[in-house]
Amino acid sequence: MFLKICEILSLWMIPMLILLIILVGFIRKVKVYEAFTEGAAEGFYTSVKIMPFLIVNAGLNLTETPVGN
Repeated sequence: MFLKICEILSLWMIPMLILLIILVGFIRKVKVYEAFTEGAAEGFYTSVKIMPFLIVNAGLNLTETPVGN
């Protein structure tokens, strides 16, 4: 019984969270789509900004030899 309830909750949790965020935005009279696109643009800018560090870090991880060999 408990596992069935957890399964149902896990199936609906993310869609309900998204719906709740949109509803709260409308209630507070926030322009939800504009706020979403503005946040997405900032996120894209941040990802472009940190990309060189991620590439260098991935390169360093590939050149390291495993311990014990």
